[in-house]
Amino acid sequence: MATTLNLLMLGDADAVWRVVGFIFMAALVIFVVIFTLAWRYGRSGSLLSKWAAQNGYRIIHKEYRFLRKGPFFWTLANGQAVYYVVALDSAGNKGRGWVRCGSWWFGLLSDKVEVRWDE
Repeated sequence: MATTLNLLMLGDADAVWRVVGFIFMAALVIFVVIFTLAWRYGRSGSLLSKWAAQNGYRIIHKEYRFLRKGPFFWTLANGQAVYYVVALDSAGNKGRGWVRCGSWWFGLLSDKVEVRWDE
């Protein structure tokens, strides 16, 4: 069984290009996954901050929810993000609730934010 080092030393050009191609494709996939996750967290956090500022809230604590989506569990599209937040309003009242960022059709490309407060 030939290892990558043996293939490089023997000078089998086709094998070398297969290895180089595999490494390039693996690196490309890793880059795309990291970029997508970074964009998703950045965009959803930006929508949450913008919503809070426009509605007079200050976010004290926020949790990005992967599995437990609260009241949005059955109505969540793949491109949307859900946070559980603790926020203060302008009068100093503390509220806890669920925030869904993005729309059903356009996901996080939309500026839509929906909130359901805990009772």
